[in-house]
Amino acid sequence: MTGDEARGHSRADKWAARRLLERVRRRLRNPARWCKGHDAERADGTHCRARDGGAVRWCLIGASLREHHEAALRGPRADRVWALAMCWLGEKGETMGHGARNDRAETTHEDLMAWLTRSIGRARASE
Repeated sequence: MTGDEARGHSRADKWAARRLLERVRRRLRNPARWCKGHDAERADGTHCRARDGGAVRWCLIGASLREHHEAALRGPRADRVWALAMCWLGEKGETMGHGARNDRAETTHEDLMAWLTRSIGRARASE
């Protein structure tokens, strides 16, 4: 996200969006808590919704949904914070959606962590 795109968002929304990305990175820090192909998994490997209380593994979008839900933001502010965080995940030249990029066979956990770190850096630069 460029400075121009971030302009017009409140400082509080920018902070909340950056914190959302930091919580996603923390949730997915352990490779055993990351999955591909669906939002989340239970310990037995069955697929579930990201907010399922039994979920133990998430994809990038699933972890983002879970953390967004746990942040308990509601209404228009929740939408703004979500949109800002998703924009910061975008990278120049990347044409795939975030979920598809997470699910690519060649995407490693190391790639995911680097991607989240770059996104958080873009968020910090706009505050």
